[in-house]
Amino acid sequence: MTIGKIHYTKRYARHRLQSPSRFDPRSFRTVDVGRKGHTKLIVACPKGEYVGGRCRVGTQTQAILYTRVKSHSRKGRRVRSYRRRVR
Repeated sequence: MTIGKIHYTKRYARHRLQSPSRFDPRSFRTVDVGRKGHTKLIVACPKGEYVGGRCRVGTQTQAILYTRVKSHSRKGRRVRSYRRRVR
């Protein structure tokens, strides 16, 4: 069980807060937080509390997904290629 470890995928960095084995596998959901597509929460219902398609006690956060910023060097400068700053 690796709690607190950050796992990297092509698009996201996932910070696991709780083990997925503590939750009912049918209850996992992804929720956008803040600006759309930049930060997401993976929420789920604890085992034994998911009855009839509903969580009886409320969902809990299992992990946080952060959009990765892909950067590479061009003439010594860092270039961000995944997202632009919107003002």
